Amino acid sequence: FIPLLLLPPVDRLPMPLPVAFAVFAMAWLMLDTVRMLLSFRTYSRTQITRGVMAHIIRAINHGICIANRRGWILEVNPAFISLCENLGIHKAEHIDEFDAALRALLDDGRLKISELENGKSIRAENAVYFLQRSSFKAAGKIFTQMALSDVTVIARAASELEHENERLAQNNQK
Repeated sequence: FIPLLLLPPVDRLPMPLPVAFAVFAMAWLMLDTVRMLLSFRTYSRTQITRGVMAHIIRAINHGICIANRRGWILEVNPAFISLCENLGIHKAEHIDEFDAALRALLDDGRLKISELENGKSIRAENAVYFLQRSSFKAAGKIFTQMALSDVTVIARAASELEHENERLAQNNQK
């Protein structure tokens, strides 16, 4: 719209009007540039504060545990604590303590652990759990995440389907 201000009638307008429009346009463009640069800085932040991380993991309905690169557990949601207590593990503060408790339960014969492609299947007396461990990076720091889920209902449904398939295979052979 600035070229429209420089038409022949501009010579008849008072001088401050075209200058005011030019200053307005320049200020607008400068403010837009500053806002764009500040938005780049805001979106480039990947730092997650501990409070935000705690709020996120407390809202999830399966067990989540976050540990730092040295293995010290930083955050645990209530579901992780209750699932660990169901397994027989009480108040681990380091991942090595958690692993040692799992090994002790395995040696006692209270658990059976199967290595899967993306985690571990843990069979207790009446329940089946799935433990997955992964790493992620936030604010340049590496964290370890353990996710523990109760998959007893899914395991029962899978075994029922296997039995049904075996029965159908035997009927087909007859």
